[in-house]
Amino acid sequence: MISLHDIDTLVFIATASLAIGTFILAFFTKKTANEMTRTRKETNQANVMLYFKEQNNILYLVVKNFGDTEARNVKIYSNPPIENSKGYNYDSLFESMLSNFPPGYEVFTFFDVPINYIKKFGSNFPRYGITIEFDDIYNEHHIQECDMDLRYIQNIEFLGSEEDSIESSMNTIAAAVDNSILRVEKLKEDEKE
Repeated sequence: MISLHDIDTLVFIATASLAIGTFILAFFTKKTANEMTRTRKETNQANVMLYFKEQNNILYLVVKNFGDTEARNVKIYSNPPIENSKGYNYDSLFESMLSNFPPGYEVFTFFDVPINYIKKFGSNFPRYGITIEFDDIYNEHHIQECDMDLRYIQNIEFLGSEEDSIESSMNTIAAAVDNSILRVEKLKEDEKE
């Protein structure tokens, strides 16, 4: 026959087992919730980048938020200062912070013409240490660091120089103006008749 002491022991063991099970369940639930929060923050994080873009024989300096949420208080630092072939220092653009930088938003700034940059630096392109700081929608501060240079433009084949593309554009404009003048003169002659 089971004694009262045996029943108390069984109840104690069952209660202790339930308490341990509840603790383990709470631990794993908390761990899962933390992982879900971390994943959500990573998915919704702002991601501000600075890079060079070559388009139609022109180099642009681009700042873009590749993330899915707004970046706030964006500050960009460069060591050494980013300079084009004419010696213009682009760090002055970064002195004032960008207070709100929406997702997908980008700022294009003319930087240089690749031919001129290659002429000035040859194969000794400066390597820029870039630091980008910003706050996300969770008010967490992020610091991203990267190195950037323009060595890749040595391997790009250009369709002529800056002067060639400008000259070509000017010739096209001049031809259009000449054509317009001829049409106006013809209209004047037709009007006289």
